[in-house]
Amino acid sequence: MDKTYDVVILGAGPGGLTAAHCLGKQGVRTLIVERSRQVGGLMRGVSRGNFRLDLGRKDLHADRFPDVHALWTSLLGADYVATPRHVGILHGGRILEKCRRPKGALRGMSAGMALKVAAGALWSQVKPGSRAVKSKADYDILRYGKPYYEYFVGDFQRRFEGADPTQVPPLRPMPDVPRFAVLRDYLARNRGPARAKPHHPAYGTQQIADALWQGAQDSGVEIAFGAEALALNAEGGKLRSVTIRQDGVERTLPAGNAIAGLPAPMILKLLQPVAPEAVRTPPAEERAVRKSTALVYLFANEAPRFPHSWLEVTDPALNIGRVTSYSAWGGKMVPPGQTALCIEFFTTEGDELLTLSKEALLELALTEASQSGLIDRTRVFDSLVFQMPLANATTLFTDWRTPWMAQARGYLRGIEGLFETNRPGMDRSCLAGIDAAEACLSARAMSERSLDDTEAVTETLRPARRRVWRYAFGG
Repeated sequence: MDKTYDVVILGAGPGGLTAAHCLGKQGVRTLIVERSRQVGGLMRGVSRGNFRLDLGRKDLHADRFPDVHALWTSLLGADYVATPRHVGILHGGRILEKCRRPKGALRGMSAGMALKVAAGALWSQVKPGSRAVKSKADYDILRYGKPYYEYFVGDFQRRFEGADPTQVPPLRPMPDVPRFAVLRDYLARNRGPARAKPHHPAYGTQQIADALWQGAQDSGVEIAFGAEALALNAEGGKLRSVTIRQDGVERTLPAGNAIAGLPAPMILKLLQPVAPEAVRTPPAEERAVRKSTALVYLFANEAPRFPHSWLEVTDPALNIGRVTSYSAWGGKMVPPGQTALCIEFFTTEGDELLTLSKEALLELALTEASQSGLIDRTRVFDSLVFQMPLANATTLFTDWRTPWMAQARGYLRGIEGLFETNRPGMDRSCLAGIDAAEACLSARAMSERSLDDTEAVTETLRPARRRVWRYAFGG
């Protein structure tokens, strides 16, 4: 630990591991500081007997950033499997089809539900009045009608937002929703460019984390497991050193560059000198930094009862937020003839779910899943419960666009040599890791492309593969 490092990376999550992989290939002296004993962060996997699962639901969005897709393909080869997504909605004991399928005209609805949705959709198009989007719920209600919103969106969106979407204004002004917008979209839906098929590691996302770490380790990157970052020491607007504690011993490591995969509030608390209070403390309306997650895994000796990759729960009578079935991900995460479900609970500060014990959460998951027909609780032979305070499994891209987040990230960008890679989504985090490594190597500011989701920017990433191969593979 008395060595000098060119780059210190805080966190062995997707962004940190990708940066370490790229830097190691270029011979950069790099140390990863990781508080746990396992690499991966929120990309890590769950291993239980013959089951190899993800931590919650991990949709990797292979079509979004070709750079990252190329990197993951090169790391996993044939184990990076094309995996169609089949998404359902759980409401009133029924599984509704979120994705249109052949022979699925009713989308899992009863005749009464279908009539209500059809009537509501028609009324939403012909009723007089404003077409302005004044809340986060208005977009769906104006396009599809209120019954559709209640069945397919409502309560799930409330859990995601951590507030009533009908009372939350959109983050930025949105254009009015034109009448019959759905019909217009349907007629134009085949005019866009073809998108890449979704892919997923055959044995879960831990495969990507392990492959990235193996590549970094082979290139001489070191890792300090069980180590905690205590301070990011800056002077004159430039990072000078990183203070860590491992096995009860504190050390200050000189470092001209640090890459942090931690949430912005955590990075701000580590800064020395201390950041201004207005930047350091998120305002009350900043819900994203106050969310927590609980995961309950159920392992059963029975074939899966539904074919969907995951179900979004819109039933206000249930506490469950989302259910992932790993048998439907096209890989080898679940042995044949068995079932592995991840029951996700999304919570915010003040939610009673945060006070439940692991035993109580398990019983709640078993009760609601079995009553909804998702699993036979008498066939459940094993379970796992993870309570993850301040781990936001419902991160939205818009969470990175709030005024406070813009202010906080602007402050961090003002510190030379400090780069943050925490992003909404594994692919965005990996892309940020590539860009952070490039910034360290080139002594330039870090690209912001991982935070821009415009189609124009996404398209400009396609020719950038040469740069990815150079930094990721040493070519």
